[in-house]
Amino acid sequence: MSARSSAKGASRELSAGEIRAEIDEELQFHIDRVAAELVRSGLSLDEALLEARRRFGDIHTITRACTHQRLRTRTMLQRFNTVLIALLVAAVATLMFRSEAEAAESRDQLREMQSVMANLGEQNGELIELVRLKGWSGAAPQRVNTASSQKQTLPKLAMPDGSAPASKVEEAFAAWIADRPWASRKLAAFGDDAVPYVTDVLNGTVVVAGPKQHMMRFVAANVLGDTGSPSAVTPLLAALDDEFMNVRRCAALALGKIGDKQAIPALEELAANDPYVYRGAKSEEPQALVRIDAKKALAMFDAAAVK
Repeated sequence: MSARSSAKGASRELSAGEIRAEIDEELQFHIDRVAAELVRSGLSLDEALLEARRRFGDIHTITRACTHQRLRTRTMLQRFNTVLIALLVAAVATLMFRSEAEAAESRDQLREMQSVMANLGEQNGELIELVRLKGWSGAAPQRVNTASSQKQTLPKLAMPDGSAPASKVEEAFAAWIADRPWASRKLAAFGDDAVPYVTDVLNGTVVVAGPKQHMMRFVAANVLGDTGSPSAVTPLLAALDDEFMNVRRCAALALGKIGDKQAIPALEELAANDPYVYRGAKSEEPQALVRIDAKKALAMFDAAAVK
């Protein structure tokens, strides 16, 4: 059994939120691996990351399904443990009423059952880990991650000007631009209050230092869409004219997610006339990726109207 499985088996049970965070982390790991393969095949890093996310589909739906499966598996194992304990108690009761000649044999059986019970927690931890890793992807990634050791080495959060965050929103923003895992989701949860900060990144007003600066602007469009805020519509509409195709793609999908109908004419124009066309290998058909995502955004309005 792996060191990771042993550690989890010996520790407390994870909450639903902690389980979801672990699954989020594993999903991101696989997205990064797919993106790396696409880069090796000739795509730019921006195109590879966006294409990897497209191939995985709705990340939130996948995460919810995996979390539900893992919690259900844990519940089943807990019930199984309860049955075994009941059987053990029954065996003890039976032992008390058996003759002395049979008692010795029963004690041997009881010791075997106690040994099974002693190892059950460890086996359950390993089984849960296997279900979690293979339940959605079919293959367990070879990676060990210790959250506690990460927390000990992370630097203090800071705003772009070097000052300390002065509020919970600024703290989430500082964590996001510091590339802390899933900080963007925490930031988006602030809704209207997060929009000014993320808009500054989208517009390039705030320049984030680090190796992922080239990705931050189209990621900012994604975060604005996750806020669901009507105040994010104006900066996203402006981003439909951005010089970078990935910014246009993400802005279109973000507008579709927010669902403000004033975005429909601009999305229709983008779906009809955006000039970008991706040309991969000779055997592949050229794809107008921005137009495709603009049409997906318009389809979100249609789906909302049906509901």
